[in-house]
Parts: sequence; structure tokens; C-alpha cells
Amino acid sequence: MLITERKALVVIAIIWLYGFSSVVLPPFVGLRNEGVFCFDFARVFNIYHIHYMFVFNGLGPFLTLLVIYFYMFKLVREKKRTSAEYTIAPKVKQSIWRKELKTLSTLAVIVGFTGCAWLPSITLVLLDLHFPTIQASLTIRTVLSWFTYLNSVVNPILYALRSEQFREASKELFYKDLALVVHRLSDSRSSRVYPSSSGTTVP
Repeated sequence: MLITERKALVVIAIIWLYGFSSVVLPPFVGLRNEGVFCFDFARVFNIYHIHYMFVFNGLGPFLTLLVIYFYMFKLVREKKRTSAEYTIAPKVKQSIWRKELKTLSTLAVIVGFTGCAWLPSITLVLLDLHFPTIQASLTIRTVLSWFTYLNSVVNPILYALRSEQFREASKELFYKDLALVVHRLSDSRSSRVYPSSSGTTVP
């Protein structure tokens, strides 16, 4: 199946719409309880909505990713084994194997970090729902919630550290923006120092 730019945009739009309708919209249409602290999950959120989020937006996709990456790793290993039967230069085979293995290891690191960031928070939510006598402190609740926020911040950093092309593109974009800022600042200072053609200094 050929993935065109249009199909990719449609898939991205569907994912964003699903995320908005299942996460952002429900609290504004009645699936909430007012007058309680935001980290008191059992009283803030609707219990059925929480279980839906846990199964379909949390545990389900996470396990699916694990199965997919495990299958991809098996394919790479099989490809390495079968490529030995063909007359391919050893250096070329090693280069291909290293690139594919690096890609898989990058994905594994990202999935592992995602699990570490989200599973403790999900566990806390389930404890609130089914074992209300076990109450975590406000500090623990806040830290675990911030772990989930940091997950989105760390992913681009992991990509940059693991991918040379991503790293080079980021550097090029950063240096271009920095050069543009420096150029504008120098132009602004020059216009303040040198007088205009009318003989008056530009304010």
C-alpha cells in the first residue's frame, strides 16, 4: 500500500480529531465533577470515561506497539540471516544491519520511555478508582503527572540524539534562525547609531 502525502495528512487529521474528541472534549460536556482538586482522579473524572481511556488510549496502543516492534525486530533478524546467502559485500551488509538495528533500538527506547512515563500515572488512577483507601500524596501525584507531560518533550530529544540526519537538520534550522536574529539586531543597532539622510538620528 502506497502512502501518499494526502493519505498521511488524512490519517494525522483523524488521529488529532480522535484525540480531541476523547480527551479534550468530554470534560466540557459533563464528564467531570466540579469543586475538587485536579489530581483527585476518582472524583474529577467519570469512571467509565477513565476506563475507556485506559483501555483504548493507553494500555491497548502500548501493547500494540510492543507487538509491532517485536515483529519488526524479528523481520530484521530474518533479513540479516537470509542476506548472508546472497553475494553482498560484507561491509554493505553490516552497514544495512547497523542502520536497521539503530532504528529499531531508537523506537524501543522511545516506547520504553513512554511506558515509564505513563504506567505509574495510570496505576495511580486505577488505585484511586478501585482502592480509595490507598491515597498517594500530592507530591507523588504532581510528579507522576509531570512525567506524562515530559514524555512529549523528551521524544524529539531522543530522535535528535539517535538520528544523525534529524540532528543535522535541527542544527541547520537553529543556526539559520540564530543568524537571522543576529542580523536583525545588528540592523536595528545600525539604524539607531547612524543618522538618516535628512541629518537627524533615527530614534
